[in-house]
Amino acid sequence: MGSIPAFALHLGGGLYVDSWGNLYHDSPDYVPAYHAPTAVPIDPSKIAEALKQASTLKDINKDKGAINLAVDLGIPPELLDILSAVGKIAGFAGPVGSALSLAFDLAKLVGIIKEGPNALEVAVEKMGKRLNTAFHAFSMQEILRDVAKGRSNIQQLTAEAAQYLDIMDKSPTKEDMETRRGDIELAFSRTQEGFGVLLSRETWMTMVDWGTIQWSWGRLWQQLFTLPEKPGGAPRQATLPEDNGSYFDNCLMVPSATYAATGFLTAIRAIEPEYRTTGRYKGGLQHYARMLDDLAEALRDNGLALTRYKPEHFLIPLNVGSGDVYADPFSGKEILNPTGHWPVGALDLRYHNDEFFAKQRESHPGATKLANMDFGWTPPAILQPGLGGYVIVNPQECADAANSQAEKDYAELLATSGYVELLLLAALFRNEWSAPSTSQTVRPGKLQLTRKSSPRVDVSVSTKDIPGTGVITSPAKREHRECYAAVSIKTQPTIPHGAIQYKVKLRTLSSMGGTGNAPKSWSDVTYDQFQMSSYEPVPNPNHDPELRDLKQLVLTETSLALDEYPLVPDWTSSPGDPGITPRSDLGEVTADTFDWWIPVPDVTVSRGKPGKMQPMNTRLHMVDTQARKAHQLDARALWPSGEPDWDGQHRDVARTQVKFDYTLDWTGNTLEFTLHSQPPYRSYIVWLVIEEKMLNTGQILHTAVEVPVNGLLTYVPEEFFAKELLAYSRLVKVLKEFNREIKIQNPNGPDPLVIDGIHAHELASHEILDRSAKIARRSDPHLWDQVMNRASRGQ
Repeated sequence: MGSIPAFALHLGGGLYVDSWGNLYHDSPDYVPAYHAPTAVPIDPSKIAEALKQASTLKDINKDKGAINLAVDLGIPPELLDILSAVGKIAGFAGPVGSALSLAFDLAKLVGIIKEGPNALEVAVEKMGKRLNTAFHAFSMQEILRDVAKGRSNIQQLTAEAAQYLDIMDKSPTKEDMETRRGDIELAFSRTQEGFGVLLSRETWMTMVDWGTIQWSWGRLWQQLFTLPEKPGGAPRQATLPEDNGSYFDNCLMVPSATYAATGFLTAIRAIEPEYRTTGRYKGGLQHYARMLDDLAEALRDNGLALTRYKPEHFLIPLNVGSGDVYADPFSGKEILNPTGHWPVGALDLRYHNDEFFAKQRESHPGATKLANMDFGWTPPAILQPGLGGYVIVNPQECADAANSQAEKDYAELLATSGYVELLLLAALFRNEWSAPSTSQTVRPGKLQLTRKSSPRVDVSVSTKDIPGTGVITSPAKREHRECYAAVSIKTQPTIPHGAIQYKVKLRTLSSMGGTGNAPKSWSDVTYDQFQMSSYEPVPNPNHDPELRDLKQLVLTETSLALDEYPLVPDWTSSPGDPGITPRSDLGEVTADTFDWWIPVPDVTVSRGKPGKMQPMNTRLHMVDTQARKAHQLDARALWPSGEPDWDGQHRDVARTQVKFDYTLDWTGNTLEFTLHSQPPYRSYIVWLVIEEKMLNTGQILHTAVEVPVNGLLTYVPEEFFAKELLAYSRLVKVLKEFNREIKIQNPNGPDPLVIDGIHAHELASHEILDRSAKIARRSDPHLWDQVMNRASRGQ
């Protein structure tokens, strides 16, 4: 899939992560931006650095830095595999393209099509076995049974999805499709309970054996805090669990919840790939997005803690005899020993239990920092003698240093805990809830362009009357081309329910610049400048948590539309056999047309290769596919390629009627279209537009194929363009000099209506220069003549 992200997630403090795991310190303005339910109230740079250290989310299990960090934190390697899978899913599932192809991509990604082991399933299985061994409380065993049941339901669902997608890949009959669709929908309905179990906070409440956390948590609990719900709020002291009390357990939650979420996405993409267009599953997507938010918040509120210190914690008396302080033999200054008075760092309250730290002490003998907790942290203390020993005279500085280090340790823990991945999945679910800005059901194939050229004829070309130079003329060669275009477009497969309707038309857009009586110039436009899309928040005046952070698609049409020609004027679903009766007809639309002026070294060479100029902003919308045999058998399809292989300029722009003949054949979900230009031959652009009525919102979404008709080409000597360039370069200097003189004569007066700062390389703006010269001449004819005379004498 492409690398363009589908959405971004705001973690807080201006820090964003997109669906591919890329970090931004400002909101990307080209994708919808979602928000964590609670912004992490610590320095965003610490979070960003930790996420960078953990590599991009989709490669977290391959990055050496991330692996080393996970080892240091005691994170099971299987968790990195799970987080990597989530990072890939957020990136792969987010973009909108062919809905069916995305279903296959997602299916292969999570391994339900049997092309190899299911990496996500294997990782979850290993994680379960590891935790089953590590935790012996009856409640954990009970949870594991519930989780196993939920996972079993999802496994059956994904197996049905695999069989369904396998059939879809083999051009099934309608009966086969409906049979398998019924099977997977039945399995999906049976799995709803499994989704609910694995995504529910209550599932992960377990009893805590005090004996397993007495050393790790018990000795630190007065200094351990979870972060507040809102930025600026006070940290909340971590609640010390009672023996056999109930407490949220994030160990198995992260892999199991992500497995449930990916299973849900896989199933709905298999059942109805275009669900964003039809609106099906909106309720489930928004409900599970909220549950994923809730799990992420529970993980942060109950699973991760950091130490917090106040200045008064550093006002304890320190004694030389007890080893708190020693005298530096070189400087003679008293220096604070790493005494263990102030453990500093962050803990995963369930992973980092007594057994974990016992293994850490065994593998790191003598180390004071174990995982992300430094039990021998030493403050930047300034000491002075005091009653009974020494006192610290900069307690505020010491507290700030301790808390800053704890935030850094916490950020590293957060980056590898699964918190960000859970929020990314929630953002993905919300993004999937919204209607798409790119069609899920219309897939254009590659546009085929051919042409038949007439013999070139001798013509003369001229510039306008350039002030200070006059008219430049040159011989040239002109070529008229008969143009042919063919394209094959896939629409929604014919299904008995949820059928999407379309209209098909040709449309032209306004490409003429200039206003009033000014000469018209060419302005490159793209179709997304006509139908513009954006996303805005869904109104939620009552603060309904189910509606939090949902986005709705906004489609806006500008005034660029020039003309249109209906091809399929009535709303029509993808027709079954025999489809729409093939039709052919003559058509006519108003279009902005032009002549390609192409520089060549010598027009006397009949087929000289065009010279090169600055690239023009001409684009072709091309998607790989094959044309149907009907097009390949058309003799016009065997003409030489009509793909533009030159760089040139749009000249002699005029709004005229253009004529063409066309054919259209729409059978099943394949629409075939051809266009053949008719004389008089000019160059222009027309868009083949598929208008789609989305069942989700009732909005009309356009898919446009840009069809360039290059019917008029004039080959002009490069010397002509060089002379024209020099003439306008001189005019730029004259305008600048005129502007300078005017300002000298009247320094406090208004600036003349001329374009200052225009450089010679902006040749495409010579219409502006012509208008500026007229304005200058009109504003002060005497001064203008003086400046022009000096320029003509080379002064």
